[in-house]
Amino acid sequence: MKLEPLKNVGLLCFHDLVYEKVKVSVKDVVICLINREREGELIDRALLKDVSDVFVEMGMGGMYCYENDFEAALLDDTSTYYCIKGNKWIEEDSCELYMLKVEECLRLEKDRVLSYLHSSSEQKVLERVQQQLYVKLQTRQCLENERSQLENEHSRLLFSSLRID
Repeated sequence: MKLEPLKNVGLLCFHDLVYEKVKVSVKDVVICLINREREGELIDRALLKDVSDVFVEMGMGGMYCYENDFEAALLDDTSTYYCIKGNKWIEEDSCELYMLKVEECLRLEKDRVLSYLHSSSEQKVLERVQQQLYVKLQTRQCLENERSQLENEHSRLLFSSLRID
């Protein structure tokens, strides 16, 4: 009979007795802290790194627990967060200021991943930010172009109707 290594037995016990009971509430707290940091609040990044590492460790060599118990919710929340921010900024800011904010968000999200998330999250998080913020900018630019074309056409029709033959 072959015995499991002590580390594996310990991880299995922790997984069954602790992790399964707290993973949802821990995930929610971590995402809340990330959003607070996005709003400018200082958080304990070392703690978040430790928690992130626990999600990875619970996969015991795989990324299943990290991806399914944490990352999926983080990505959904990232989309929601930047959808709300993007809607606000697109209404209030010039295109130039909006683009500066987008670039800063991408820089900060990359830093977040490097500081306390698993490296496999980087591309996924950045894609979510880009999807939410660049699409809004493209939509705004299309609407502005369409409005400008309509105004030009309206002016042309107005002047042509006023022309005396």
